Amino acid sequence: MMGPRRGLRIDLAEPLGKGSAGRAHDLMVAAQSDAGVLVVAAEAGRRHYFARLIHRRGLRRAGTWLATDGAAEDLAALFERAGGGTLFLDGVAALTTSQQRRLLRLLDGRDGFGMAPVPPHRTRLIVGAGPEIFAAVRARAFSERLFYRLNVIRIDDGTSASLEESTMTVRDLMSTPPHTCQPETNLAAVTQTMWDRDCGFVPVVDQEGHLAGVLTDRDICVAAATRRLVPERISAAQAMSTDVHACLPDDSLDEAIATMKKFQIRRLPVVDGNGHLQGVLSMNDVARAAGKKGGPSAADVVATLAAICAPRAVEVAVA
Repeated sequence: MMGPRRGLRIDLAEPLGKGSAGRAHDLMVAAQSDAGVLVVAAEAGRRHYFARLIHRRGLRRAGTWLATDGAAEDLAALFERAGGGTLFLDGVAALTTSQQRRLLRLLDGRDGFGMAPVPPHRTRLIVGAGPEIFAAVRARAFSERLFYRLNVIRIDDGTSASLEESTMTVRDLMSTPPHTCQPETNLAAVTQTMWDRDCGFVPVVDQEGHLAGVLTDRDICVAAATRRLVPERISAAQAMSTDVHACLPDDSLDEAIATMKKFQIRRLPVVDGNGHLQGVLSMNDVARAAGKKGGPSAADVVATLAAICAPRAVEVAVA
């Protein structure tokens, strides 16, 4: 009987893009396939970074990105929620035997090594684990069949979490911690927060920290004038904008700037893969980074401001 087939192993002993062009190329090959990937690194943040990078450069980059703890929820439900995009399960070394079997069943009918195309409606799987996964496989605490079903990318402790991209990421510039309010907060209290924090933008979050909407100083003025109520009698939920454009911490600055241009907005809430607010990226943050290494050029900043400030078409109702 044939033994388990081994997946692609990329041992990144050097920083990506620094004397290891071949290894970086292999990583991009993995990104451009639809094969399952196991990212091994000691730090959870670095596993998430590389998994997100593979998604952003992969075939499903326009689809849903869902990141969660592999043992946290029903695996089948997670595949459904990912909706044909990319599902990142971290901490898979802690999966129970039954969960490992369930994951294998969910992968049945797929080619784990990119030898055959995956049906377009299926979700791509990327999983993460610490270096202990190797000992777990040797001790048979982790399924050898599942382990070898995945392309294993090992990120050593000295590996730079970078592919020498030309731009900063949102995480490099975003303001933290964000100053927030809750849906039931009245507008007088929100205005006081804006005054105290010298800002004109306050994200609205629910009890669990999920982004529910955003409030600007303009929203407050319009709500007070049109409702003809004092701000103390108007809640954030009544005045906030719920059609919110957000970004992820590991999105490139270019991606965030493109969103600002497209929707003519000066501020972007930054959320994690589960919608929890992490910070805020403003046009001020972008402007201050102009000319710095990896940052935008002055011309980029001017072009972005010009796009944001461009006149918008306004429909006027005629009686």
